[in-house]
Amino acid sequence: MLSITGDEFLMNTMNEYWENFWSKVEGERFSNLSKQAFNPIKSICKHQITKGGLVNEILDDNGQIVNGKDKIAKTFIATLKEIQNSDQFKQYTGSLPFPNLPKLSSIEIKNLLRKISSGKAMSFDLFSDCILKDKEKLEKFANVVTDLCSEDLNKITEIDKFFKTRLIALNKVHPKIPKKAEFRPIIIMSLIVKIMESRWLPKLQNYLINKLCPAQTGFVPGQGVFTNIFRVIERIKERTDNKKSVFGFFVDFKSAYNHV
Repeated sequence: MLSITGDEFLMNTMNEYWENFWSKVEGERFSNLSKQAFNPIKSICKHQITKGGLVNEILDDNGQIVNGKDKIAKTFIATLKEIQNSDQFKQYTGSLPFPNLPKLSSIEIKNLLRKISSGKAMSFDLFSDCILKDKEKLEKFANVVTDLCSEDLNKITEIDKFFKTRLIALNKVHPKIPKKAEFRPIIIMSLIVKIMESRWLPKLQNYLINKLCPAQTGFVPGQGVFTNIFRVIERIKERTDNKKSVFGFFVDFKSAYNHV
């Protein structure tokens, strides 16, 4: 579809796809396959039904409610720029060429594709990651990606289209109306970008396993939230066994995602 220049043909193709898609969903929704019909709806609308949901109105500095997609978008972008241009965080203003990377074999490409999680929202290029779930399509797609990874990306004139992202703002204080800094930005990138980034995944995983201290629970494989829950229970029990009081204090970073 990306190679087609006729907008009318493209729109007709997309409309036909979605008409068939919703017709199938509606047919299953009122049958004994209703649970199956809910899965694609849940996948498409996941950011609407997640805790917090999408921001559709905010409180300005004067406590007045601001609504309207364009006004909210401008407010959030201005907030992000304030954070990025603060004394603590200096933006890099230079320009770096994309590195010339060694060629990968078809087998290496397939292994990378198998590790990429699917079921994510689509970016502006409308390239769905459902292709990763189909073994036959995965085989063909691996050949395309192998060719892409063999090219000098600095010479591909249209590569910029894959780096356009969707910025979605989630409400951090749901169900309350958030202020301009009370949102969590979610970035949705092209599947092509995720594939290119996955080239560094094996080295990063090796670093996480062999270099990071296991106490860094958030990013070390096998050290997740339950490790911290176990530690908390152990420390609480240690004090209560000795008839001592226990106090918990939770420390959180304000707008951590926004700063990142």
